[in-house]
Amino acid sequence: MKRGLQSFVFLFVLLFVLSGLESFGQGRDVGGFVEKIELPVIQRGAASPEVITSLDINYCSQGGYADIYLAPEDIPSSTINVVWTIKTNIAGNEEVHDGWVDPIGTAPENGVRFFPDRIPSEFYGEAIFFQFQFYDGNITAGGNYDWTYVYKSPEIYTITPAELHLCSGTSGTVTLNNSESGYEYFLYKDDVAQSTFISGADGVPLNFAVPAPDPSASPVIYTIEARRNSDPRCATFMSGQTKVYGYDNPVPDPSSNSPVCEGESIVLEDGNPLVPGYQYIWEGPGLPSGGQVGHSVTVSDPSVIDNSGDYSYNLTIIDTNNPSNCEASGTIVVTVYDNPVVNNIDNDSPACVGNDINISIDVSGGSGPYTYSWTGPNGFTSTDEDPVLSNVTLVDAGTYEVVVTDANSCGSTTASTVVTVNENPVIDAISNDGPVCESGTLNLSVTVSGGIGPYTYSWSGPNGFSSTAQNPTITNVTLANAGSYDVVVTDANGCGSATGSTTLVVNENPVIDNIENDGPVCAGGTVNLSVTVSGG
Repeated sequence: MKRGLQSFVFLFVLLFVLSGLESFGQGRDVGGFVEKIELPVIQRGAASPEVITSLDINYCSQGGYADIYLAPEDIPSSTINVVWTIKTNIAGNEEVHDGWVDPIGTAPENGVRFFPDRIPSEFYGEAIFFQFQFYDGNITAGGNYDWTYVYKSPEIYTITPAELHLCSGTSGTVTLNNSESGYEYFLYKDDVAQSTFISGADGVPLNFAVPAPDPSASPVIYTIEARRNSDPRCATFMSGQTKVYGYDNPVPDPSSNSPVCEGESIVLEDGNPLVPGYQYIWEGPGLPSGGQVGHSVTVSDPSVIDNSGDYSYNLTIIDTNNPSNCEASGTIVVTVYDNPVVNNIDNDSPACVGNDINISIDVSGGSGPYTYSWTGPNGFTSTDEDPVLSNVTLVDAGTYEVVVTDANSCGSTTASTVVTVNENPVIDAISNDGPVCESGTLNLSVTVSGGIGPYTYSWSGPNGFSSTAQNPTITNVTLANAGSYDVVVTDANGCGSATGSTTLVVNENPVIDNIENDGPVCAGGTVNLSVTVSGG
């Protein structure tokens, strides 16, 4: 049949006026409602050259219809009615399928409305013939035919879940609950097709990995379109959609009071301000199994703080403000420094009043150099490693304490040593029983108090005199024994008194140089005696 551009334009306009836009529409189910999909404009059937210009080469089985008319100039003027017959012929078995169309239009320009979704599956891909004849009131004659094909549209399966809540840097899964072979399934994001697709397989669900969107742009909406893997593609959107929400992860900033010295508590804290709805979980040595909750926590377990070393702690923050409870973790290493240890502290007391006392210390551990802080009786302080107490008195006796600090500012425990100062004995009196005459006996005496008895005595004097007696005696003294006699008294502690002195005076005896008389004399006479003396 002859058909030109003019006839085609007329036919298209006529179809539009008689049928409206819905004449060309097919639908897709999106989230529970039907969205209009326009069928391709019908141009020609499969015959070449085309016979029925309003019949397309092929159709998809999805919902919708096509209105099939003849161009008015192709209808003989004597025609009262156009008789339409829909047939198939498979392996010589010809069948009529009037139920696949509905009559439309007004004779003699009447047509049929073709419903591809009424085609049983066994006729998919088989030629469907549209035969028309002209009835003039007496006979049905003339006419021609054209044919088309119907291909199965994808089954509509369901997209799950309705919503995904994802944390930044993670991904989720959009699932199509079923698929079928011979079809390709394309993911759409906000109505924009993505670059990848998944080939279906009968009875097999499909999973599409989707990333967490930027929270400022969420939610994004994912849909899935199925297409035949050859023309016609029969693109069909699946039922439902997935809204994907994105959430920022927390940003942990674990901090601490590290480094600390042995014995000091470790304070762990998130460096960012406290955020309501955040759950802060600390894990590490000295904390309970399963972690300790808190924006700031303290580690006081002696097994940690009393042992130097590096300890690793993990902070996990869970944001309970969003459905995904987004979380992130950070790690911090805390250093516990070794404290210096005073291994030994000593002094060389006891000492007597007036002597010097040396204090000594032995230190290890920590990190040198060390500094020393000494305190003691009578306001004593020193920063010397081994201080010296000079010319001690009784008030210097007592406990001397030291704290050693290393280069890390870690201090030892306080160590102490006790200094003992012994009292010296005191000579209360020293004397002798002189003056004595030559050949006489000299008695020396001393009285002592203080110190601790028993006492020992050390006398020295003229003419090589020495004695350890408390009260020594010198017999048959001579002039050589005259002079100063000294004594030092030592007590049981070995403390000595100051030297005591006493001076002995030995008087020289007189010497008879000559003695004579004027005798002999007669009885009754007078005798005169005379003596000459020197010395004394």
